[in-house]
Amino acid sequence: MLLTPAARYGSPFEYNMAGLSVEQQMDGSYLVRSVVEGSPGAEAEILRGDRIVRLDDRDAEAYAFRDATELFQQEGRSLRLVLERNGDRLERTVILRRLI
Repeated sequence: MLLTPAARYGSPFEYNMAGLSVEQQMDGSYLVRSVVEGSPGAEAEILRGDRIVRLDDRDAEAYAFRDATELFQQEGRSLRLVLERNGDRLERTVILRRLI
């Protein structure tokens, strides 16, 4: 195996500043796999198992995973999310902040 640095090798690593671990689903939504305690996501009452269906004013499926990931890496940004939980739609706003 040969490992070589990728184009972004020298760029700093940024964790999801909402404190969410998400996984893109086949329908384009993002399943919340975990929420860091005390994070902006936790403060906005986002729960494990919620599905993010809209990010700001666009359907989640409009974002490639990398693009959606970058939205969550902008310190100070206010990000509006529409979630689905148990068949209900909920709106949440998170103010992103550096966690690590």
